[in-house]
Amino acid sequence: MNLDNHYYGTYYISRFAGFTHEEALKIAWAAQTVDECKIGNIKPFKDEIPKDKFILTVTDPLEDKRDFFYVSNSLEEDIYSEDDRITAIRAIWMPFHFLPGNFVGAVSIGGIKHFHGLKITRTPYGGDWSSQDDHDMAMMCRTSTETCNRIIRNAKNQYDSRKDTNPDAALFAVGISMHVLADTWSHQYFVGSSNYYVNNIVQTNVPPTEAKIRILNAAASASLSIHTVDCLGHGMAGYEPDYAYLENYWTIPYWNTKVREADKKITRNNLQGFSDGFSQMLCALRYIRGERGSLRLKKELLLSSDDKAVIEKIKNYVFRYPVKDQRYFWLNLIKWEQLTDGSEFPEYEFYTKKEDIAKIIDFMEMAKLHRESVINFINDHYKGVFTYLKFDSKLDYIFKSKKDAYHAPKDIDKAIMEYYKDFN
Repeated sequence: MNLDNHYYGTYYISRFAGFTHEEALKIAWAAQTVDECKIGNIKPFKDEIPKDKFILTVTDPLEDKRDFFYVSNSLEEDIYSEDDRITAIRAIWMPFHFLPGNFVGAVSIGGIKHFHGLKITRTPYGGDWSSQDDHDMAMMCRTSTETCNRIIRNAKNQYDSRKDTNPDAALFAVGISMHVLADTWSHQYFVGSSNYYVNNIVQTNVPPTEAKIRILNAAASASLSIHTVDCLGHGMAGYEPDYAYLENYWTIPYWNTKVREADKKITRNNLQGFSDGFSQMLCALRYIRGERGSLRLKKELLLSSDDKAVIEKIKNYVFRYPVKDQRYFWLNLIKWEQLTDGSEFPEYEFYTKKEDIAKIIDFMEMAKLHRESVINFINDHYKGVFTYLKFDSKLDYIFKSKKDAYHAPKDIDKAIMEYYKDFN
């Protein structure tokens, strides 16, 4: 999802879950900050962030040659190794944007692996399906998984333990979890890793993407690596997964091309899926506030008639409008419901004044705890994940520039800070 739903939509649903105007604004700010906490935005005050607090929750690999995930073209020397780049990508994109949830109950039958009903071939297009691809497939983002339940329980724990001593941090933990939960509905069937086999789309009935697919397929077929930055998440599928108004469209992912014709297509309905996602957010927010004694996120939730009316209002007055940025429809709803206590609804800003640094540090602390919760849960249910994600404290991380090599043991975030220590 994009800023319209992460910021304006999260505020709206937080108000109906019982949070005050000021609380909902902080939850919404944190939800959108997951998409903004990158080196370009942190640069003005990077020296004031303690190294043990530092974390990135997003990066744009194509926006800057000094960005952490940039890999130069064949005419220049690579800034750092391919393995380090892929490791760093997973460390951010999996826990914050493509929540892994495809690894419970996996079985193998004659070269076909089944993950919750999804089927893959070991050698698509004659290539070698490696153990890394198996891992990436298992880490595919899915909705309504046990990983989703885990991050909401973690958010509640952080909220309960901090709401009296550090209420801003408590609300930021809630906002982070809302971003990740919402993204499972737009990012399902993709993985937060650079993987051509898993993330590539070979066919769809959404015309604007068809041209991009042909271009990217041609480029990838000429590439020496299936782990280029274009293969991250839904990059090869275009922006369509993030548009709420799309319904009844289908895709054929690369890994599903070898099954029988009737099973190849994955039908997607963003209009209904986004509505279901906001239903889950409403239930999760009420659970975090203590209004629900337990929580188990499922695709079909039992909602009260009043809650159903809220979701239908969102669906009909926001999501149905066929525009890419729906913030103005959210603003109309917010104004109509008189949710702001008479105040003007502020536009999102990552950083406005020096005092905001403390707020960003609180956000980073909650982001670290969120990521730790995700990694611990995966490690409990998918053996070997520490080797796969390279989060083992015994491993070192080496990141190279053309002139220097920075060696930072144990902590990937400290390694990133070290890499950027002379960044201006």
